[in-house]
Amino acid sequence: MDTHLSHFRRFVILSLGLILSISAFGRTRAEIINSGVYSHELLKLAQDDDVQAQNALGNAFKFGHGVERNLEHAVFWYTKAATAGHKGALTNLGNMYLGGLGVAQDPVKAVELYEQAALQDEQMALCMLAKIYVEGKFVERNPEKAFEYVVRAVSYTHLTSLVMKEGVGEVNPKLGEAEFMLAAMYADGLGTAPDAELFLKYLKLAAGHGFVPACNHLAEMYEKGDGVAQDSEQARIWREKAERLTSGK
Repeated sequence: MDTHLSHFRRFVILSLGLILSISAFGRTRAEIINSGVYSHELLKLAQDDDVQAQNALGNAFKFGHGVERNLEHAVFWYTKAATAGHKGALTNLGNMYLGGLGVAQDPVKAVELYEQAALQDEQMALCMLAKIYVEGKFVERNPEKAFEYVVRAVSYTHLTSLVMKEGVGEVNPKLGEAEFMLAAMYADGLGTAPDAELFLKYLKLAAGHGFVPACNHLAEMYEKGDGVAQDSEQARIWREKAERLTSGK
């Protein structure tokens, strides 16, 4: 009896140890990368030339997730992944050059990197290029080219995400920002002919995707009856949505 009990105890201890080992060290590659947090596992993947891991490691160093913030290290890992053509890393590295973060500021280099990422329809790169060509700060101002970039950013993302009705959809602030930019261009006739109907369409899409400035703008329009029928209930709904998104609740 004691022998059987001893074997049982040993079995339980070994089983618990195995479970703990799996939970501590048995993460999949995707889980390691998607965690967004520095780990020895992530570092090992990056050192083994996994470009997604290199980009994730760059993010960890840039934002100090699980490791001391180090912008130079972030640039190093972004560069490794960008050299291999990773579109997210190309954009992230472009952001570093544009802001002079961990590297000497070089807007021309940033634009080059954004252009490379844009060839792969990277949404953030397309939006950054649109802003740059609208402002004309680092390149010759070209609203028409900016409009083309925004349309590509919105169109590509809609093709690769859930089709949604106006004002309804999953929270996707990055897509919402692109839609908000497109709405603004239709409102101002920037790079395209003014179009009030398309302005309202993309403003609602942006708000529906959880872009806070779009929610607030739509709420204000409903409050004042500016471009839409005055509707205090709709104003309240969009204002409350903006507040929830801002507070993270």
